Amino acid sequence: YQRRVHGKQWYQRRVHGKQWYQRRVHGKQWYQRRVHGKQWYQRRVHGESLANIQTTLEECNPCEAVRSPWNVVMKMQEGSGALSAYESLWEDSTLLNETSSPRAAGDAKYQAYLQGPVDALRICTDAPFGDIGARCYEHRLPRVFASPLDLFSSGYIPDDTIDQMAMYGVFEEHSRLECGMVLPGFNTYGDNDGSYARFGFMGQIPSQGCDNNDDDWALGIGIDQRAGVSCAYGAGVSCHWTDANNGPRSWNTWLYFRTTPELPQPFGAGWSLAMKTAAGSGTLGYDSALWTNGQLLNENSPASGGGEDAKYAAFLEGPVDMVRVCTRGAYGQSGARCYEHALPSTYASPRDLFDAGYVADGSIDKAAFYGIFDDHATSGCDMVQPGFNTAGTNDGSRARFGFFGQIPSQSCNNNDDDWAMGIGVDQNDGSGGIDCAGGAGVTCHWADANNDPRSFDAWIYFHHA
Repeated sequence: YQRRVHGKQWYQRRVHGKQWYQRRVHGKQWYQRRVHGKQWYQRRVHGESLANIQTTLEECNPCEAVRSPWNVVMKMQEGSGALSAYESLWEDSTLLNETSSPRAAGDAKYQAYLQGPVDALRICTDAPFGDIGARCYEHRLPRVFASPLDLFSSGYIPDDTIDQMAMYGVFEEHSRLECGMVLPGFNTYGDNDGSYARFGFMGQIPSQGCDNNDDDWALGIGIDQRAGVSCAYGAGVSCHWTDANNGPRSWNTWLYFRTTPELPQPFGAGWSLAMKTAAGSGTLGYDSALWTNGQLLNENSPASGGGEDAKYAAFLEGPVDMVRVCTRGAYGQSGARCYEHALPSTYASPRDLFDAGYVADGSIDKAAFYGIFDDHATSGCDMVQPGFNTAGTNDGSRARFGFFGQIPSQSCNNNDDDWAMGIGVDQNDGSGGIDCAGGAGVTCHWADANNDPRSFDAWIYFHHA
């Protein structure tokens, strides 16, 4: 009777209740939004990321436009070079249009650029994150950095984990998809065509074959090119993207970084700087007591600075299981050449290792060692007495970590120690005719004459087991 008199809808509401009726009439999605609220519904339907976007973005502080842990740190205007690669804003604390809305297109650098620590970045083109039409790519950094400023002030940082296809997706697909990335990473610069990107990679013009050493164009954020052309943009692709020199393209772009509670580890996870040696100095040659005692040296010397000998507290700490030697720059700096090596066993500290007498180690990568020091004319010969605290008996060559070899005019001889290569090197044949002590490099007899020792600024790191 009630159904007959009041109708089907009234009856359903009467029998099953208001909530059932609303769900029945308006649908599950409307009901969930009605009962649980807009934010719950956005989280349910679109996932965590969209739910984290504040509903009144235009009224928020620009640095808080996306809730922690993601923050807008920069935005780049299409067609503008205000944030191109060579602009000082990448490496200083100056802000730019910091009160502008983080949602509107334009050039800006916000306070969040100076804050951290950070462990990941996100690039969005065409629209800010969360808006319809936004093309975004998220990438985990090679390590934790104190801030975006710290990252972009650290010199070239190789990173071949960049997703090439995803980067083409947020910018533009190239006609030579089969070619690999050239010099991918942060603060990357090509020597051939002067292509430069604060984050991205290089490649070749379409008419050329794949060449892993050619930088016809740069793709990414903070780009520029200075080889006969000028293609400075905040984000996009530089000249030579096409066969003609008229192919630069740029997009409205938003740059975000993710903060993390993890502390930054400037030398990589678990690594500490134990010692550094100055080119031309014999202070940390093989015979120096600093290799085996508890005394420190210039322990307040900046970790990234060259030209000074130093021994830090980390030399006395451990246990340690790996060593890293870098020449021509500290780890993470542009131009640095580094070699990492697993120790034959775990040692209580670097001091314990260098106080252990001769430790033979034939697993040293000879080619990599030549790479961080200098290639030799007899590179086809085997290493002589490779290892730690190694001392030759013929020509008095010694090295705290390294190996020996022959002068170029001689044939290979596994018992000859004409020269030493490595860290903590020295050579003294007892005749008084030669004495080539150096913190890192190669000793006398590197050439057929006795006048070609070479030394380098070097940084020595150890990994804690």
